[in-house]
Parts: sequence; structure tokens; C-alpha cells
Amino acid sequence: MAHILVIENEDVLLGLISSTLRSEGHLLIETSDAIEALSIVVQRKQEVDLVLLDVELKPISGFEFVKRMAQKGIDIPALFISGYSGVTGVIASTLGKGAVIEKPFTASALRQSVAKFLAKINRRSTAIGALPRSAAAGPAPHRALPSGTKAA
Repeated sequence: MAHILVIENEDVLLGLISSTLRSEGHLLIETSDAIEALSIVVQRKQEVDLVLLDVELKPISGFEFVKRMAQKGIDIPALFISGYSGVTGVIASTLGKGAVIEKPFTASALRQSVAKFLAKINRRSTAIGALPRSAAAGPAPHRALPSGTKAA
């Protein structure tokens, strides 16, 4: 089970995606607006495991959404949906074949693509989790001392 933010501007397709993924036990947040989705990831970044989004969104594209998410320091994996074979080819060659679902797709293909993508990102996070805590977390954050306190 994963927490998935689904961003799709076609209401019928958003409903079909949502019902398919809910039937697999996933918890979903749904929106058709990419700007609203940015607010959601900022507020709920710790609980969202995956963003499933159309390339063609309004008022900004799926690519722009991912770029803005990265600019905010949010590192949530994104699985794209596209009905344009030229775009799916570019995504597949840049990010890997499993990073895009080509429209039209069946419920079975959606389930399979999401499951494979989640397995891939889970393997990556498990590998990071196997590192010593200090290596996985990076350098310790700088903490300010209370005023009047001297460093030892």
C-alpha cells in the first residue's frame, strides 16, 4: 500500500485511475489542478510516496510540476501518464521505460505499472536504509546554540 497523489485533468480518467488504485489498497489524494497539487506536496510531503501525473496538465505541465517540486526541495518519485507517443519515448529514454504509462491503458496495465514503479523505488529506499544512519541521512544539521551558550 502506498500514498499516491494523482494529478489528472480529465475527470473520467481521474475517477478510473482512482478506483483502480484504491482497489489495490492504495491511499489516494486526487486533484486535476497542478498548482493545487504543489500545495498538497508542500503540506504533505512526508506522507506522499508517489506522484502519478499526466504530462498535459493545467495551468502548468507535468514536467513543470516536477521541476517546481524539485525547486522546493521535495524529492517524491513521479510516474508520468501521456497520450503522446513522442513524449512517452522521450520520458522512457530519459527516465527509463517504467517512468511513463502510455494512454490508452487498461486497469491491469495501470496496476502493473504502478506496482513495478513502487517496487523499484522501494528497492532504492531499502538500499539507502541499509546504509549506516549517518551515511543515509547525510551530514548532521547545524543547530544554533541558545544565546549566551558557548560551544564546547
